[in-house]
Amino acid sequence: MSESFLVAAAERASGAGTDALTALMAKTGLSGGGLLDAPGFWEKESGAPLLRRNAGFFTSAGIPDALRQRLATWPALAGVSNAAVAAGVCDDEAAFRIFLRDAERTFQDEGHRQAFMELLKSVWPENRDYHQGLGYVCSLLMLVFDTDTTQAILLQLSRSPKYTPGYWRAAPEPYVRDAMVYARLVQEREPEVAQLLQAACVVPEAYASKWFIGLCVHVLPFHALFDYVEAFLKEGYVYLFKFALALVAATKERLLTFKPTDVNKILEVLRLDVQTQCVAIS
Repeated sequence: MSESFLVAAAERASGAGTDALTALMAKTGLSGGGLLDAPGFWEKESGAPLLRRNAGFFTSAGIPDALRQRLATWPALAGVSNAAVAAGVCDDEAAFRIFLRDAERTFQDEGHRQAFMELLKSVWPENRDYHQGLGYVCSLLMLVFDTDTTQAILLQLSRSPKYTPGYWRAAPEPYVRDAMVYARLVQEREPEVAQLLQAACVVPEAYASKWFIGLCVHVLPFHALFDYVEAFLKEGYVYLFKFALALVAATKERLLTFKPTDVNKILEVLRLDVQTQCVAIS
């Protein structure tokens, strides 16, 4: 089973540095810390789509000291020992247009959008492709880390076999394979739920990508999200399966109240949509 979980690491390659990105971040006042430490952040971003699940977790008072101490351990958890070097540059005009649309869907401030796009450009060469999940994770890390740390963590997640190389491609075959593994595990451990999902023609690709590829950035409220991401950095891809199976177990009772024709209701529960009561998973 472990062979089904593993994905090959992306090849490391030397290339251009991040001078342009560093200069931009310094110009916008972000080089010394994350967006939450930047002057005027809340005036600029209080209604930003990224913060829809903040639910009061972060305020204008800044990052709580206890959380800041935990965040300081994240680069080491991810195996980042020093600043990683991006593998070349992004020269894909189609990718630039997608980055712009995702920036507009994430931040309100133009400077923050530009910094977001520059980070995406710096990571794009790892796959020479793009999945919106990369944008989700990038934007979250930007809230709490400087540009170098954000880039280094993203590159590590893209390269290390401990994590999910290949997930941030437009057609992520490693994710599709792991989603099939997850479906088999549900069939083994929660056969009643598996039977319902099969009858409803609900496949993991329809709901699990936000857990696996987007690391729950637009799924969990922030008070749970930071625990989720920290556990992922500690345990790697294995934690994604633990979470997915725990979520199915926690929502099983509710799921089994639905008929196979209640596809939208089933997906609302599995996606932890806003209108659905969020189930805490310890």
